[in-house]
Amino acid sequence: MDDVIKSVKAYLYDRTASPLFGSFLLAWLAWNYRIIFVFFTGGSAQEKLEALDLVFSRFDFIPYVPAEIVNIIFMPAVITLFYIFCYPKLAKPVFEHSLKKQKELAEIKQQQENTRLLSVEESRNIYIKLSQAKDEFETEISHYQREIESLRNELKDYEKINIENSITENETKQNQKGSESEQNLISNDLDSNELNTLSLFLELDENEGLTPEIISQATKSSIDETRHYIDELKNKDYITRIGSTAYSQGIYTLTSKGRKLLIKKGVFKRPSEYSSIYGEEPSP
Repeated sequence: MDDVIKSVKAYLYDRTASPLFGSFLLAWLAWNYRIIFVFFTGGSAQEKLEALDLVFSRFDFIPYVPAEIVNIIFMPAVITLFYIFCYPKLAKPVFEHSLKKQKELAEIKQQQENTRLLSVEESRNIYIKLSQAKDEFETEISHYQREIESLRNELKDYEKINIENSITENETKQNQKGSESEQNLISNDLDSNELNTLSLFLELDENEGLTPEIISQATKSSIDETRHYIDELKNKDYITRIGSTAYSQGIYTLTSKGRKLLIKKGVFKRPSEYSSIYGEEPSP
């Protein structure tokens, strides 16, 4: 039901919006204003009908056509057709002439305004407005220049921080690589047996040095292997010979390089479990 009502409304709107319907309605009201006047005046129905007959009889000028048809349909239709087809043709030249005259008047007015000299007051007002506009423009320019300079400084600070962070990061990476390279160099410089032998100097040495026999007993290695390890450590400058025993055995102690190596390897001096070994007198 709602769809039907909407369709009817749309149909009626299209018809009422049509220029033909609107023109016909206006023409009908203009031609039959007497009929409307009769309906809205006082009197009985009989009197109104008689008045309508009188109105229609006055326009009974077409033979064989009822006056009612002439007044209600024919004459409003003639007026409508005249308004739609004839009036635009008559109005067009008049409208063009009117526009042409308005344009000519506007051009004359513009020429008069262009040739008219400004008064002192008008010149002063224009100068003041120009000065104000110039001041506002310069103020805005200064404001934007300050903002640009501030942004440039912030950009420089940001770039400086990034450069410093990059340098710090590179230095950290280089230090890490250097430490790793140094650790790898130390690890490649000594084997496990040599490193164990070197660590005994920090554990057993009481600033009096160690002999090959003491180190051999502590490591459970043969005297020849021990002497080989000692020679290697001495050649690499991790230990040095500081003297000999009564039995002509060499006495060795750590060098600063050897002590530094053990510290880097995490070997620290602690109470020796080999004190009894160190206290024994080496056999001949």
